[in-house]
Amino acid sequence: RYARGGGPKLSRFMGRPTDLSPKAFLKHYLLGHPLPFDRHDWTVQRADGTQVRYVIDYYHDDAVAREEDGSGLPDMHDHDSVKSLLVDVRPAADGVGEIWGRAVTMPLARRGFGPKTTFLPLPMVPSESLRMSVGESREVWANIQKDAAAKKGVGAKDDACASDSLDDANNAEEEISMQISPSEAQKIAESFSRILSQCEAQKKALKECNSEEECNKAYMGMTVCAGQFLCPLQHYSFLQSLEGYETAAEDGKNEGVEMAEAKINIALDVLGQCVAHNDKKAAEARRQFPDVFDEVLKKSK
Repeated sequence: RYARGGGPKLSRFMGRPTDLSPKAFLKHYLLGHPLPFDRHDWTVQRADGTQVRYVIDYYHDDAVAREEDGSGLPDMHDHDSVKSLLVDVRPAADGVGEIWGRAVTMPLARRGFGPKTTFLPLPMVPSESLRMSVGESREVWANIQKDAAAKKGVGAKDDACASDSLDDANNAEEEISMQISPSEAQKIAESFSRILSQCEAQKKALKECNSEEECNKAYMGMTVCAGQFLCPLQHYSFLQSLEGYETAAEDGKNEGVEMAEAKINIALDVLGQCVAHNDKKAAEARRQFPDVFDEVLKKSK
């Protein structure tokens, strides 16, 4: 609903407990952060009428839980009552404006440049108490997946809702009518062939993984490896963001680390979306020109 004074309103929201966001994936498998126990995607209509999708990951830190009487039923406006509930919220990387907001506008606003804000993002690197709950978070995540698989209604989504873009409600129709030229199919097939050759280790790891943790790591490795061929610009940006984080961490300045963290999770978001888009395009190209793909793959053997 609209906030007082005609401010932003919640246009729609969707629970996605079985979907791990790219940022949560990065935090867990690279930085040792617990897995979230829930995820929501909120679409907010701002006062000027624009709609922005926000990704929200929910975490629990039992070490800071309050045990006073009434702390389990706090007032809805008491933001400090449930300190054990940690929320990682940010605009989805659906457009240039959202990316700029996450990487530049918000970090600067927290330092007094432009509109002031008291919002502090959840750190990428977990606290010691959070590190101790990694095992428990994996058990919770595994139970969520089992529950969804058994009931099929928990966390279920249609194709449009499962995507990472507000425009994807129309994407299925666009993909069906996607027209690919023979020359374009040839280039796509050659890129696909290079991926099979250069990402052989990642492909093997993905094929042979036995646990969900192993498979998620293998999937991330395959995404990054494939990205260098399918999305070279986005892949380069991701590598640069990792280097930037290392430099910022060595400098020891909190503001630099915060900016670097924002750039990493945005770069990973963008890379993952680009690879997924090109993967769909490759599947369509192979459907339309199977002979082209077969010929290219035979030459590569």
